[in-house]
Amino acid sequence: MNKGEQKKTNFKKFQLILLGLNILFVTEFLFILFSTEHFYHYLSFTHFLLFIILYFAITFLAKHTHELGHFVLGKLIGYQLIFYRNGIFEWRKQDDKLKLAFYINPRLRCCCYMLPKTHQQSYKLRMIWYSGGMIMDCIFLAAIFCFLLFTNFYYHPFIFFLLATANLVYEVHLAKHILPYTDSLKPTDGEVILGLIHQDTFAKQILALDNITIQLTYEKRPRDIEYDKQLFESSHNGFQYFSYILFVYYKALDSNDTALMQSTITYIEAHIQQITVCQLPIFYYELVYYYSAIKLDIDKAQYYYQPIKTMLQLDQDINGYRVLGSYEYFIKNNKEKALECIAKSIISTKKFTSKGQLMMEKDLIAKLQRQIVTN
Repeated sequence: MNKGEQKKTNFKKFQLILLGLNILFVTEFLFILFSTEHFYHYLSFTHFLLFIILYFAITFLAKHTHELGHFVLGKLIGYQLIFYRNGIFEWRKQDDKLKLAFYINPRLRCCCYMLPKTHQQSYKLRMIWYSGGMIMDCIFLAAIFCFLLFTNFYYHPFIFFLLATANLVYEVHLAKHILPYTDSLKPTDGEVILGLIHQDTFAKQILALDNITIQLTYEKRPRDIEYDKQLFESSHNGFQYFSYILFVYYKALDSNDTALMQSTITYIEAHIQQITVCQLPIFYYELVYYYSAIKLDIDKAQYYYQPIKTMLQLDQDINGYRVLGSYEYFIKNNKEKALECIAKSIISTKKFTSKGQLMMEKDLIAKLQRQIVTN
């Protein structure tokens, strides 16, 4: 067995041990709960109402601490924070400073986005970053379990019940991230780490996409980025391949390559049901834009606009304003609304993290503005 296979086997053993501990914790909790005489007599209806509220708060906290783990490990290995978002709160790097803002974008609710400072990155460092969330989950899970051990639930049943629930929430959250599987075509952290350990095609695609994103972030336009087409065409892994397809579409859009645009749009439409939930909105965005600004196809533009109507109207990114402005002008013939989108897009440029894509977006907005003014 080679070194890569040994690491992969060891990681699988660790996953099985963790899963076994989770089952043990759940069994212990249920045994204590149902074997304690008159336990429910201590809990009132108000307790259960409060419990429901706190349950959602704990779920929110679990997501936050997971992303915090990625942030902490990322800083330790020298990664640069692009943005950190939880709900409507966002910390984004602007002018080399970290700024807090209230940000409405339904596409991303909880996310820590960090990148290396150079185009090249190692499998080891990327694996460390992906493991950050799970490590933080383990720390919080251990802390909660210790509190449970020292809580006298006979005298404080509600506190015990709440801590036990928090324990279960964190266990499920951790298991969801550490087990190696593909969730709605998107790989979990555990799946990615296994791929990085084995250095297979799956992992090479992830690093290649990361390098494309790094170049886009640090002021390189889509049309100027070279990529390994053979690497992605050799294995059509769901999440990675559709990310690659989106980049190819942006490259065609930035180069005004109508043939490549049409071929990517045709592929997207043929495989729309296979796209992950988290990726789907941006593909609908570009389908609306393509059939509004490029093809002037009213029926198709309206068809793809309806599912994302509310999301698009709430979006405060420049690409959202580009899509909405094009739809308002070319499909609804509403010049005033289109010009309003253009004006808002200019204000929103500081929030956009991808400087390379921003150059393309500005050109497309300027093109839309010229079309409105000249007509």
